[in-house]
Amino acid sequence: MPQGIKGWAIWALAQAGFTLAYKLAYKLAENAMISWGDDKIAVRFGITSPDASTVFDWAVPFALAAVTLWLFYHFTTHPLKKALAQQSTGDRFSATK
Repeated sequence: MPQGIKGWAIWALAQAGFTLAYKLAYKLAENAMISWGDDKIAVRFGITSPDASTVFDWAVPFALAAVTLWLFYHFTTHPLKKALAQQSTGDRFSATK
């Protein structure tokens, strides 16, 4: 075991370095295995990588759906927040009105 502050500092840095190296190697191996498996599944079902036109064809509907959901959320919750703000007067945690 290390002795002194300098020894403990070097030991702690070494532990952090080895932990980082281990986690990096683990994630790289995991990513390689998942990619390999995904490639095998894609070959089996005949799936190819998307083109830019395919991505654009899907991006517009998804963007419109996201804007629609945001507008719905904004216009349905804003009046509710105003109504709740008008009702809440005084102490929120009080049992009396």
